[in-house]
Amino acid sequence: MQKIKKNQAVLYGILGILVIVLIVVLIAVNAKKAENEESSSLEQSSEIAGLSLQQDTVPEINALISDHYAALIPTADTIIESYNNLSCYIAEGPVKDSYIVFAYWEAKIINTATLAPGIETFFVQKSQDGVYSITSPIPADIAQYIRSLQDNEQVRKLLDDTEKKYQDALSADVNLKAFSEYIKSLDANGKTTEASETTATSETTATSETSGT
Repeated sequence: MQKIKKNQAVLYGILGILVIVLIVVLIAVNAKKAENEESSSLEQSSEIAGLSLQQDTVPEINALISDHYAALIPTADTIIESYNNLSCYIAEGPVKDSYIVFAYWEAKIINTATLAPGIETFFVQKSQDGVYSITSPIPADIAQYIRSLQDNEQVRKLLDDTEKKYQDALSADVNLKAFSEYIKSLDANGKTTEASETTATSETTATSETSGT
């Protein structure tokens, strides 16, 4: 379990629970629209609804995202064996030569037989020299734009389909399900919720004894 704790940050980027985590954090699927939208917001909503996702249509973007995940493997400390079946769903970004990329993948986790589906969102820009690069962290205005993509039917379908694949993977692989449950039980320090509560109680007791209370 020590390796798992050491790589919690990586794991939260690759597991399909992560489908839910990443959807909430990066796409905000469950975000509620404001009841009273200004006319500009309505126009943007109309544009977003009309956006079309293009699958694997820009080879340079696919290569960029593939290289990004390949670079993650050495940091995974053997927990993540590989990212497979990578596919990039691309939408035009809100500024010139920019793209919102929904990267779908299936991760092979150590000691599991079933690939874990996941999806992550990237903001990609093309320079004047024609070089594509990932912009990270995502600027606040772009993050807001990404959140608004929840209104696009193709985006919703992609996210829903990915979550269903993840649930199917959990049902098919008891080890993957157990691993997923363990990851969900970890807190920000890589400890289980139970362990964190025990540590907090011990620290409180030690403090009380030291102060003589």
